[in-house]
Amino acid sequence: MVPVSGPLISNNADLLLEATLAGRGLILAPSFHVGREIAAGQLVPVLRRFMTATSTTHAVYPQTRHLSAKVRCFIDCLVPWFREPPWTMDATS
Repeated sequence: MVPVSGPLISNNADLLLEATLAGRGLILAPSFHVGREIAAGQLVPVLRRFMTATSTTHAVYPQTRHLSAKVRCFIDCLVPWFREPPWTMDATS
């Protein structure tokens, strides 16, 4: 592990993306957050050899006999977003 320090530290992904687009440094972010910028050529993936393993996303909610329409709609919107994202990049580079 290499210690990193600098003038900007945040847990806000949108703020970090804005700073990166402004040329303030590098960002470690999931592809679903920066995929559009990479596809548009605004960002370039670096250090792909060091990419973290893929992870799974779960929607967790209380088990009930009838799922509310709001929760069902939310889950239905999540599934296509996280299944087979078009911006998944090859980690072998």
